[in-house]
Amino acid sequence: MRDAIERILAPLGRRVDEAQPLCDARLAEGQDVVAFEADAYDECTRTGWSVLVQGVAYEATAREVEHLHIEPWAPGEKSHWVRIVPASITGRRIELP
Repeated sequence: MRDAIERILAPLGRRVDEAQPLCDARLAEGQDVVAFEADAYDECTRTGWSVLVQGVAYEATAREVEHLHIEPWAPGEKSHWVRIVPASITGRRIELP
């Protein structure tokens, strides 16, 4: 838990002081701490996977995403993109007997 907290605070130029474990962790305007999970499950093979990304999110600029060639599944023009700066990424594979 402490590692995740320190990774969230590091980009803010802050750290946890063990002698006084309080800090000002306010994020810059327009940033939020978020979690994003993606997973899938195959009923035939009874297997699946799950990935969780936790970190700080902000609205990305067009310049940050233009080189990614992203193709959204949902139709229509997309004028806003959210970028997550990961503090932690965890995942697991699920295999049932």
